[in-house]
Formats: sequence, C-alpha cells, structure tokens
Amino acid sequence: NKKLTNLAQEIDNVISKFGFEKEKRKFIPHITLLRIKDKDEKFYKDFYKLTQVEIPEINFYADKITFFKSTLLTTGSVYEPIKNFYIKKIGG
Repeated sequence: NKKLTNLAQEIDNVISKFGFEKEKRKFIPHITLLRIKDKDEKFYKDFYKLTQVEIPEINFYADKITFFKSTLLTTGSVYEPIKNFYIKKIGG
C-alpha cells in the first residue's frame, strides 16, 4: 500500500531528526501474531500446521498509530504505550 509506505517513510524522516537512525530495510507492513520463546519437537509439528492455514485478506479502518515501548522480561514481554498519533481521514 503506497499510502502506508509513505506514512512509514514520513515517520522515519521525523524521528531521524531526534537522533534515531533511519531504517535501512525495505518497509513491509505486518502484524506480529506470536512470539516464539521455547521450542521443542512438538512445537515444530504444531507450528508447521499453522503454515497450512489460509488467512483471508482483510480490510480494516485505523484511526491512530500507537508507539509502544517493549521490555523483555523473563516472564515475557511487557508493552507500554508511549504516544498515540491520530490519523486524519483524507477524501471521501
């Protein structure tokens, strides 16, 4: 999606002014569905089954982007919202 790619580039440009290094990798929009911590033989068998699932394309409306701070603890990740950016609807 060109608009989403442009938004990511715009965010990258803005945060680079605050000392953050610009992302060198190509932007690929995604949603993280799971994080893998411990792996055993059963895990791999079950995980392979997930690769066989067809997920239909979905359309959705987003009215904000939230930046999160992720802290990795021994008990798992803790996500803390840092800042919300509200998206203005353009056009009809």
